Amino acid sequence: MIIKIALGILAGAVLGGLLGYYGKCTSGTCPLTANPYRGALYGGLLGLLLSWSLFGSMGNRGADNTSTTENHHMTRQINETEFQNEVLNGGKVALVDFYADWCGPCRALAPTIASLAASYGDRALIAKIDVDKHPDLAGQYRIQGIPAVLVFKNGQVVNRLIGLQDRRQYEQALEEALKDTAQLPTGS
Repeated sequence: MIIKIALGILAGAVLGGLLGYYGKCTSGTCPLTANPYRGALYGGLLGLLLSWSLFGSMGNRGADNTSTTENHHMTRQINETEFQNEVLNGGKVALVDFYADWCGPCRALAPTIASLAASYGDRALIAKIDVDKHPDLAGQYRIQGIPAVLVFKNGQVVNRLIGLQDRRQYEQALEEALKDTAQLPTGS
């Protein structure tokens, strides 16, 4: 990445110097065309900004997309129909992560959700719902901030974790929901 930025600065300086040499600014106030040295300086700065914006953020963006994509493959993304069939009517405890791809804390939570899917996948459904693709579902559960993780048992929300939490919080919420209902006292 540093080499790409350095090449951007060099390319900008060369182009700015050429503009300063061949450009005809008679007043001397034009930053790029007043003289070759000033043109090289401003061209180098523009080259730095351009290369930083293209290559600096592209490296980060690519890394974020890769990790997000990898985590999505480990955790099921579901739509409204699957939500109805598997979360509300599935008879299994479900942990549902309401997220968006652009959300930084959501991306930070993705590895934890994927790890929970690996740990609890046989006992509970671990799923993700993109709030941008399914705004009606997010609205139905009054999701106002993301990440929002809802734990469902027998089709009902039994726990709601808003914002980025420690992994233990999600495990505790799952364990609480997975407790055998036969151990709970009946209302008799």
